[in-house]
Amino acid sequence: MKQPILTLAIILASFLAHAQDNSLDTLGHDFTTVFVYEEVPHLFRAHKCLTLLEKADGDIIADMYFRIRDPSNNTINNLCNGFYTISRQNFSVVDSTFLDADPSLMEDNTSSIPLLACDPDGTGYVYAKFVTKTYDKARGNCTWLEIMHCDENFHFDEDVAYVTLEEKASGSPQSLFLEKNENIVARYVLDGVPVVARVRLDGTLLDKRPLSDLFHGDSWSIRGMATYNESPLQYAIYGWDTTPEGDTTFLAHVVDSTFNLLETIVPESESGPYHYFDDMVKMLPYDDAYFVVSKYYKDNQPMNGLRIAKYDKASHGLLCDTLLLSQPVFTDLTKCAFPIGLQKTSDGNLCLAYRSCNVDTRGHIYVMKMDANLNMKWLRQCYTMKNYETVQFYRMQMLEYGVFLTFQHTWVALFSGNRHYTMMFLINDNGTNGTPEMDKYIRPYAFYPNPTQDQLHLQYSPDVQPKAIELYDLQGRLVRKQGQGLENIELQGLTTGQYLMKVTMEDGKTYTDKVVKE
Repeated sequence: MKQPILTLAIILASFLAHAQDNSLDTLGHDFTTVFVYEEVPHLFRAHKCLTLLEKADGDIIADMYFRIRDPSNNTINNLCNGFYTISRQNFSVVDSTFLDADPSLMEDNTSSIPLLACDPDGTGYVYAKFVTKTYDKARGNCTWLEIMHCDENFHFDEDVAYVTLEEKASGSPQSLFLEKNENIVARYVLDGVPVVARVRLDGTLLDKRPLSDLFHGDSWSIRGMATYNESPLQYAIYGWDTTPEGDTTFLAHVVDSTFNLLETIVPESESGPYHYFDDMVKMLPYDDAYFVVSKYYKDNQPMNGLRIAKYDKASHGLLCDTLLLSQPVFTDLTKCAFPIGLQKTSDGNLCLAYRSCNVDTRGHIYVMKMDANLNMKWLRQCYTMKNYETVQFYRMQMLEYGVFLTFQHTWVALFSGNRHYTMMFLINDNGTNGTPEMDKYIRPYAFYPNPTQDQLHLQYSPDVQPKAIELYDLQGRLVRKQGQGLENIELQGLTTGQYLMKVTMEDGKTYTDKVVKE
């Protein structure tokens, strides 16, 4: 019987043991434990969550992608997609179905997110993704859009539509989404030029346009596409560009429903020089405004982190912005914070998931709710990375009742090889945890640095009020108690070693964390 758990650790070795009956056991792990698997771990290569979908009953569907290494020739082969139904009530896997991959097709699952959506005919789901087929050396690779249909139990139809988009391999990044008129919009890059295609669900190619007039110099890098206006229908194709001074800045092109260029947006900051970096930039159109969130650092100042800015759609003037600084503040530009997702909530507010990159650890993963003027309503620290693990391939999905966050976690084992699994978090819209098991991970505060020498700093969510903090040694003895000035905890006079910090809130709720005194 599956138990309610916070972490859904999906082990490929378990899949190999149960492949015949198309079932996959789900295991939850305490990260303070070293795990030893009876199955052969070297077969395992990687898996990640590609996309998420909320069902009508509130349950979540997670599309997982599996890959393995063939030990006979040490090659990486595609295995399958696993569609997991996760219960909203107890956050456990209640069903799973697997779709074998076609070994003759290749797909870019690093930067390309497949489309998983409710089928407009009401019979189930539509699943679409970019695939590449190698014909021969003369013809090279051909780029297809693969469109599949399935019922509510993910039993796929035998008829699969393959739409030829290009007679050569396309580049990344790629994106797919379903329009309200039941067409798929596919965006990709071909020889450095962005291309947008519109395809019917039956596989009919309606339109395809290279958008060469969208270039803003050779340095423009496309990162996403979003609906800019609902009526009339307009899209924004956005990314970042390099300025003549060598800085990077946000840039977006607005096109109409037939992909004709309407305007180019290069908003100016009113808070001084700032920089955008790489692919970590996201845009969220919102009524008469739009939001931009990206990595951030200030010129000649010891600060970096994340910047969220709200701009007016008509004038593109800055309405407000906020900075989420890396803590402790430091100037390593390679370790800026970066956004995971920014989406609108059902009550008209904003939800942001982001990762900090700190000097004391590999960083923290946060989920934050803000109003439309970027005022924080609550902040939750979901996970703190250790120096022996890697976290990547993030996905965020807004639900009717909260936010769902998932990422691939790699545990670096010294003797038995790396362990890959997926962590999933569910936080209700009011900031409460989805299940009691999440309490050992999610905190309404952040604390740093850890390890520390003399002082520990705590940053609290605005929806909580701390009452007291106690420190205990490993023998369970109370060594320090503080009831005032709870933003800074003094550790001077304590011997080096590990301590247990107990944080008590005014509502009586308590949290415990390990603190290391150097």
